[in-house]
Amino acid sequence: MNIEGKKIYSTKVYFAHKLLFYIARKAADKSTEEPEEAIVSLIFSFNCIEAFINETIGSTELFTGGRRTEAEQELYEQMLSLQSSKASTLEKYKKSKKLFTKNHWDRTQSPYKEFETLRNLRNSIIHKPPEVIKGELTIGQGEYNYKSKYERPDVELQELLKLGIIKPILRDGSWLDAIMTPELAEWSCQVAFDVINNFLTSLHEGRFKELMIEQMSLSIND
Repeated sequence: MNIEGKKIYSTKVYFAHKLLFYIARKAADKSTEEPEEAIVSLIFSFNCIEAFINETIGSTELFTGGRRTEAEQELYEQMLSLQSSKASTLEKYKKSKKLFTKNHWDRTQSPYKEFETLRNLRNSIIHKPPEVIKGELTIGQGEYNYKSKYERPDVELQELLKLGIIKPILRDGSWLDAIMTPELAEWSCQVAFDVINNFLTSLHEGRFKELMIEQMSLSIND
């Protein structure tokens, strides 16, 4: 039998969210000796969450061959729509949560509250203006009073401070200094792991869920 000229096909799939999580984990491992790596871990942990929800679109093609249950088809169509409208990562997770569990996103419960804390911290870092701390001293009446010119993510910072994840903010210091801790780095990685695991376990039972878990789940020790 002459097979010359026949085509042989192969497919390799690389999920960006796994690489981003690996970077976050490596940064967390280095954060004790290099505190600034905690910020790397925070940013890449959220980037991992963001990449994962975007990659669910392609994964339905890969894992179902276009044959989907009604719920899977609805997820696919909604995610395509959200992508084209440039919807936020938060909106994509809210939609998928409602679709698969019929429950609303409850920001008071884990892992959703941690997701929003991580998201707000990441946005505050990425989109922040220069941090300006103004001091005022009345001569003969004590010490300087300091005030940040721009809003800080105070709610999130206070929550993490209570948990012992970050350090107290110095009166005339940057809040970025306070979050550069190994505890913050580990917490960030755990949030990424928990959010993705929650999504996967929320899927309807079936072959699609089994393949998604097999191909797209994370290991916290990666």
